[in-house]
Amino acid sequence: MFSGTNKYLFFLVVIIVLLPAAIFALFELSRLQQNENVIEEAYNEQLNAILFSVNQYSDDVLTSTIRDIDFSLREGDATLPPILSNYSFIKEFFFLDSGLPDSTAINTGLAETIKKKANQIKTEKENTLTRLKQFYEVGYFRLEPFPIENTGHVLFVFIVRKENRLQPAAIIVDALAFINEQVGPQIQKISTDKFSIVILDKSDKPVFSSARDSTISHIELTNPIQAFSEFTLGIALQGDTVGELVKQRTNTNIYFVCIVSFILLIAGWLVIRIFRKQIELANLKSDFVSSVSHEIRTPLSLINMYAETIEMGRVDSPELQKEYIKIILQEINRLSILVNKILNFSQIEKNKKKYEFTDSNLNDIVAETFNGYTPYLEKLGFKYKTEFDKRVPDIKLDAEAVKDVLVNLLDNAIKYSFDKKLVTVSTGLYVNMVFFEVEDSGIGISEKDKKNIFDKFYRVSRDDVSVKVKGSGLGLSIVRHIVDAHNGKIEIKSKVGKGCTFRILFPLNN
Repeated sequence: MFSGTNKYLFFLVVIIVLLPAAIFALFELSRLQQNENVIEEAYNEQLNAILFSVNQYSDDVLTSTIRDIDFSLREGDATLPPILSNYSFIKEFFFLDSGLPDSTAINTGLAETIKKKANQIKTEKENTLTRLKQFYEVGYFRLEPFPIENTGHVLFVFIVRKENRLQPAAIIVDALAFINEQVGPQIQKISTDKFSIVILDKSDKPVFSSARDSTISHIELTNPIQAFSEFTLGIALQGDTVGELVKQRTNTNIYFVCIVSFILLIAGWLVIRIFRKQIELANLKSDFVSSVSHEIRTPLSLINMYAETIEMGRVDSPELQKEYIKIILQEINRLSILVNKILNFSQIEKNKKKYEFTDSNLNDIVAETFNGYTPYLEKLGFKYKTEFDKRVPDIKLDAEAVKDVLVNLLDNAIKYSFDKKLVTVSTGLYVNMVFFEVEDSGIGISEKDKKNIFDKFYRVSRDDVSVKVKGSGLGLSIVRHIVDAHNGKIEIKSKVGKGCTFRILFPLNN
């Protein structure tokens, strides 16, 4: 748990890191629908531009045709038939005032229909003819389409100059022939492998398609052909439709937003985790200073008290003097162990710790160290056992460092044994390694604490333990460093309330 200023700093980190991530995600997601509409409009505008270009090309062809007719008439009637022969889609040309000529190239039934349409235009479309003349007078060739229903033909009315006089004229155009001869090749030019263009009749039946495969599954957009209103231009994307493309892009944006948000959340989590670790480390350091101060002050106070008592001559009994001196020596030894532990840790932190490996026997090292510890164990009421495996060979070890490992483990065994006070020290062989074990019957170590006990300043988190046990939190951190320097391993067996066994293994070929 955080407290005081640390808690406020924690929430500040949350606000700085996670809040912007949440705002970014919400903002981007809110824009996706808007972006989708913009993208769809952009696609449709591009497709409309393509269809517009086809329509514009159709108008240009027809305008060029009547321009050629007008020029031919200015040169004389004799040149007109060769000009018309260049345009096979024109089925007939005639002057609107004189009606259809006798030599019409279309069937008689259709000729009668065209006559009626021409007469209707002359009587009812006077404004149209006047407007066409006005366009012509300003140099603009304009023609007006009049579909002949259910025939596939269109009557186009326009103005030409004949014998220095403006006259309304007309051509009959076969729509399908125009589409196949003029519009089709242009459509093939502008079509790509990304889209195809199709022309539909009134019943939506395709009469022309630029696709290699004549089957069109989905027409994305349609526009009428301005000059031939009974036919419609359609455009189909090859593969994905506009909606599918927009959906893909939207999904891509969603994935991007999610990934960025996830990265920000991970970054925030890492920052918070590091922040918590730093706070915990700061608290552990604070506890370390307090605990070490107490650990040092207690033996110093005892040493000072017993030394002053002896110095002032208040102890007459030789036995009592001997007891006081023994206590002073014990406290000096205790103080020395603590100081050495701190010095060793300082050297480890600065990477200045040096090890001297010599041929040593683990049994001898453990026996010597443990024998020096037995008076202390007896004083505290501990029972103890030793089991040494005589097969243990000599290996390369730093004897003093190994002694430090054993002392730290014994120290922990003493600190965390409250009710049942029993310590067992043993040695042995395991595969290609030698080992020694320190087994106690204390409170044990939980699975949660097992992950952290080798961290510097760390101490078990149980409330009853923290009250009873004082220490620096450096012992097991030093143990791990020494074992690592020997290329060894540490194994822990423990159950809460049942005690704990530390096995320290060293390789035979170290």
